[in-house]
Amino acid sequence: MRFVRAAVIGLGAAVVPLDFAVNVAFPAIVADLGLQVAQIQWVVIAYVLTYGGLMLACGRLGDMVGHALVFRCGLVCSIAGLGLCALAPSFEWLLPARGLQGVGAALAGSCAPALITALYREEERPRALGLYGVFIAIASAAGPLLGGPLIEWAGWPAVFWFRIPLVLLALALFRAPAAQGPRSKDQAFDLAGAVLFAGMLIGFLLMLDGLKRGSAAQAGLLGLTGATLLAAFIRREITTPAPIIDLRAFRSLDFSLVNLGCALINFGGFFLVLLGPFFLSRLAGLSGPAIGVLLAIGPAAGIASAALAGRMIGGWPAYRVAWLGAATTLCGMAPMAAWSAGTGVLVMVVSVALQGAGLAMFQVAYLEIVSAAMGRAARGVAGSLAMVTRMIGVVSAAGVLTLVFQVAEAGSLAAGAPAGEAFIAAFRLAATLAAASIGTVVLLGALRWWGLSSR
Repeated sequence: MRFVRAAVIGLGAAVVPLDFAVNVAFPAIVADLGLQVAQIQWVVIAYVLTYGGLMLACGRLGDMVGHALVFRCGLVCSIAGLGLCALAPSFEWLLPARGLQGVGAALAGSCAPALITALYREEERPRALGLYGVFIAIASAAGPLLGGPLIEWAGWPAVFWFRIPLVLLALALFRAPAAQGPRSKDQAFDLAGAVLFAGMLIGFLLMLDGLKRGSAAQAGLLGLTGATLLAAFIRREITTPAPIIDLRAFRSLDFSLVNLGCALINFGGFFLVLLGPFFLSRLAGLSGPAIGVLLAIGPAAGIASAALAGRMIGGWPAYRVAWLGAATTLCGMAPMAAWSAGTGVLVMVVSVALQGAGLAMFQVAYLEIVSAAMGRAARGVAGSLAMVTRMIGVVSAAGVLTLVFQVAEAGSLAAGAPAGEAFIAAFRLAATLAAASIGTVVLLGALRWWGLSSR
């Protein structure tokens, strides 16, 4: 019975990872709406930035008023956002609709881990988080797998339509756990902190866009604004009696390092779903459904990896499991920097599978570390922090990797290189940068975590 109730929560939370279906639709959206490749990043950013900016606030809200209520509100908001995205007749319509979809993702996604762990005893938390990781991996695999055929059958709006019945089913079947953990004793909501955090993220994101457009002065001003808001947010959270997030946990070097590692892992991991569809369609010559199948291999490998991670944490320190996940991710990511038009499908399959397995293993271990450090009363904030660090990595990748690709391709074309050669040179450079970010986590983790006897 617990498994069934957990599966319903996982179905509702799947609204976030199922969004990988949209990545498969990037070429179709670009063609249908008459966009440049660089513009497609805003389809990602409008969604990810919204749910990332609101995630901590929604987690805190769940700790205050109840995770079940916030989760239900997220499902309703997701239905509205998905419907508006599917109906979007233009780029200008699609972006705000993606923002509304992001609000729903923040509300539902922030409280899903807390709801699942509430179904199990506290000593079974790693098992519950491993199960949650399995649900997320299944949805992550299903997104690109379904995306290709849906696009072929009904066009790119179908990648939004198909999720509405699933969310409606989760909303109808969801029942709140009997015990959701202690509510936050101080019921004040830190609105100022929420605004500062969202403003900080927007400032840094627009800084990246300014760099891409060659406006150094504007980028510098926005970067300074983001840094100022970050400093104000930290000061606010340290001094207010009821912060959105208790920053004292970051006094631990290991805790700070694993959060940085999560951002870097997701920075590198997002490369494949950001630029991979263009490589697979232009150079590998794969059809939409074939691209969906290949991209689904990573999350599919993550299903077994997430379950394994939940069991490994019982015998190994969670930090070691996180390092092993990072190392596995690097083994999959590094070969992508050498992909070419002649790369065999088997090589690509192995790379994608290793990357997906490593990402899932790291994420389960990371969520366990954060949940243990922040305590039961802040379980909603803990789940939100996991989503925020992932979002920071994804948004940074969408901006930086797109910028690197755009500049490198333009430089090669200006030097007289054929379009295909310019594309692959830019693709490889972006892949190298993505692999380097993951390699940094592996190196730092090896120096810091591998010798830990218990954690």
